[in-house]
Order: sequence, then C-alpha cells, then structure tokens
Amino acid sequence: MKRNRNFQASKIAISIFFILVFPPHYLYAEERQDSTFFANYFERLGDKLYAYRDIDGNLDIAQISFQRAKKFTTRQVRINWKLARGFWIQGRQTPGAMGRLNLFEKAVNLSEQAIKINPESSLAHLWHAVAIGSTSQEKGILNSLYLKDDVRRELELALKLDRKNIKAYLGLATWYYVIPPLLGGGKDTAFGFVERAIALDQKNTESLLIKAKFLKQEDEYLRASQLLKKIIHLGSPSSRAKGVINKTKARLILKKIKLEKKL
Repeated sequence: MKRNRNFQASKIAISIFFILVFPPHYLYAEERQDSTFFANYFERLGDKLYAYRDIDGNLDIAQISFQRAKKFTTRQVRINWKLARGFWIQGRQTPGAMGRLNLFEKAVNLSEQAIKINPESSLAHLWHAVAIGSTSQEKGILNSLYLKDDVRRELELALKLDRKNIKAYLGLATWYYVIPPLLGGGKDTAFGFVERAIALDQKNTESLLIKAKFLKQEDEYLRASQLLKKIIHLGSPSSRAKGVINKTKARLILKKIKLEKKL
C-alpha cells in the first residue's frame, strides 16, 4: 500500500515538474489566446491534485491551480466553491487561531460569491454553511450559537437543491448532534441523517466515520469499533483521498478505544 502511494506521489511530482518546465502555452501554441483552454487546463489540474490531497503539498498546489483557472474561466460558481472548499480544509489543518480564522473567512467570501452568481448551486450553499460554521466557532460560543440557524438553513437548502448531496446530509447530522435539544438539536435526527448518507453510498468513509464517532460518544464502543474496522478494511472507497485519510483516523480512534480498555 505504502509503495503504491509513493509511486502515485512520484507520478504527480513528475507531472507537476513537467507542467512547470513546459507550461501549456508552449505545448499548445495555437491555443494561446483561448481562455477556455487555460480555464479547463488549470481546473482539471486542480481537480487531479485535490483527488490526491492526502499527499503533502498537493492541496496547496491545487489551490494555486484553481486560482489560475479563476482568471480565465466563466464558470466562476464552480471555481469559487472549489477554492472555498480548499481554504476550509487548509484552515482545519492550520494550528494558529488567527491563521485558521483568516482561511475560514476566505472560504466564507468565496462561497458567498458563488451563491450570488448562482443561488441554485447546492455545493456553493454546502461550503458556505461549512465555512460560516467554522468561522463562528473560531469567534466563540456566542457567535456560534448566533449563526447556528444560518448554518442549518444553508445545509437544508443545499440538500433541497440536490437530494444526493451526501456532505449536506452529514453536515445536518453533525448540526443536530452537537446542538442541544433545547436549541433545536436531536441525536435521533442526527443518526437519521447519517443513515441516509450511508444508504446513498456505502463506500463513503466519511459517512461511516461520523457514525462511528457518534456511537463512541454514546458509549456504544463495540458497535463503534466494528464500524471502524469496516472502514479500515474497506476496499475501493468512493474517494481515494478521503479513504486514505479516514482509514488513518479510524485506526487512531480504534487504538484509543483499546487503550482506554473500553472493549
């Protein structure tokens, strides 16, 4: 597995080197004035790098690629929510509070731009919900509670626009799980949203991991462990990168359960 991952990393590194040494306007001189070509080129490059974001540095280069695509494309909605998604992930990976907040606010602004251009974009609403949720958390509990209904509304709208938006189901599951019942939350509702997400795609490791975390929180250690083992041994996850990332998380959680002698 490690060998294969290193091979894939090498392939991507070689590809990036080739792109830097031989930029597309040399390879396709006759299309140098075609902005559509450059928009497609950089967006596809960004998509490819994002798909391998578990490899260090790829997410950063993907963001640069999407920013370059943004200069050429007329598809601003898609590029904006992709950039918002990337800034949010970078924010989650940033240790400093101010650095996190800056990245989350970039995600808020870009997703907001995407919604203004196309209010019918499910993914724009999804990443706007995620971004404002994380931004409000960074600003403190009172701000988080103040914006909680905005987050829920954006997630509900994302789901209304696309009933197969798994991340919207998972966002609502998390919302209902963490918000106290007196403020509108409910754990039964949370589990219901997770189950719907799993029903849509049984190889989505993110859905399975969120359910396992909920079960652990409810002291359902045996069921949580069984689900974590399922994630670890799952073949061909829906998302290769999330599969790698979530399998690692599942191993750590399972190890913690065993160390705490909950099994």
